[in-house]
Amino acid sequence: MEDPDEPFVQDGENNEVLEAEHVYILLKKEYRISRNVRAEWYLKRINTIITVPKKEKLSEYEEELAVVSVIPVDVPPEWDYDTSHQYKYRITQQTTLHFLARKYRLVFCLDLSPSASIVDVTKGSVVLDEVFATLKQCLKGVVKQFFVPGSHLIFKPKVYLTIIAHTPFFKSQSQQVLVQGWLLISDNLDVFLENVHAKLTKIESQLAQATAQTYGQMDIARERCEIAGEKVTGMLFDESVELAPTTVTNPMVSPDVGFVNMLRYGIVALQLLPENSSAGIVVISDGVLSLPDATMFDSLLVQLRNQTIACSFLQLGSVYHPQASFGYVPFSDLMRFLALAT
Repeated sequence: MEDPDEPFVQDGENNEVLEAEHVYILLKKEYRISRNVRAEWYLKRINTIITVPKKEKLSEYEEELAVVSVIPVDVPPEWDYDTSHQYKYRITQQTTLHFLARKYRLVFCLDLSPSASIVDVTKGSVVLDEVFATLKQCLKGVVKQFFVPGSHLIFKPKVYLTIIAHTPFFKSQSQQVLVQGWLLISDNLDVFLENVHAKLTKIESQLAQATAQTYGQMDIARERCEIAGEKVTGMLFDESVELAPTTVTNPMVSPDVGFVNMLRYGIVALQLLPENSSAGIVVISDGVLSLPDATMFDSLLVQLRNQTIACSFLQLGSVYHPQASFGYVPFSDLMRFLALAT
């Protein structure tokens, strides 16, 4: 049965019904469309027939959820973007829905953890050097306009960006927001990348100095403990011996909470970007991650789902090599699970 909310085909209609493989749906820009509304739209239209209205621009669509293009499973020889509106399409359980927003707000979290400082044995370079190159390649793809598949409609949304350099090895004073709330377009991409590269280079230098200082303090504390231990030997009851403190100046956090904190910083940064837009967190990491406990992770996952935040990962480095990993094993399953769950 054909849904009354969907438009009917005009003159030159084709009575052939094609099974839809991909359906591209444009979201209304005045307010945010939740996942529940999207799921309701899909459930109401399973095993029903829809049509695609022919329009020249995406700005002409005013519906809350507007079907702008459909790719059939079996493409007829005479089917193309100019005649696709003449066909009817059936949505099935195998149909994939793609929701397109007019505005996006993205937070890129750059993982500058100690595991990224190792040398990639396959490429012969430091993994940390790939952070900016990966970010640059990703943003060049994000800023490009493209045609919605199966149509002649140009899709060019507004993209607001925030870049965070996350250093899980130290506490929050080392976390740096490189760029906040930047409206990225093709004309200002080069200026944006130059700004990020300069600040990222400065952060890496500061991180190297802080790490060297921490290791130096740890060595001094270790030497003092050894000297104090030698003095204590033979005079166990001498109260005049004062043991040197073993704490260091630079505050450090447990490594297993770094990943959770990184996502929390991303959630907070998204709240400072324009509303009524599709939200996403992109983590650029080598994949060496861990979680403190299941309860904290479940709470974080629920928060991502409730706020309709999509979490994506760009993994650095080459394929895992057990014989040359230095104990740094990427947690690929966790990243894949988060990407699919959000």
